[in-house]
Amino acid sequence: GVPAVTALLLILPLMESLPLATLAMTLTGFFMYLNFAALTVSLHLDVDESYRGRVSSVMGMGFSSLGPLASGPWGHMADIYGAPEVMVISAVAFGGFSALLAYLYTRSLRTKWAK
Repeated sequence: GVPAVTALLLILPLMESLPLATLAMTLTGFFMYLNFAALTVSLHLDVDESYRGRVSSVMGMGFSSLGPLASGPWGHMADIYGAPEVMVISAVAFGGFSALLAYLYTRSLRTKWAK
């Protein structure tokens, strides 16, 4: 999911055809949905049963409010640097941050299982 979203966001600014761009955006949305589903399942597996509802509500609020809150700064950056450049920056930031979180999670699992 994450590598596909990162790759699609990196190639999207290079597309000059509307049908290809529409296909890329459709695939990006599909893979983002897969990412959200995988994140939800993995968080529910790691959270104590008594906190599961609270974690679900915080995740829901975070995902529904993150997009509108982030659109202001990203739009301002697009006005300054241009939309294609900002899309590449967002793809690199998304892919890099996801890779960092995956590394940290894997490292915590190794220490958890080593005990």
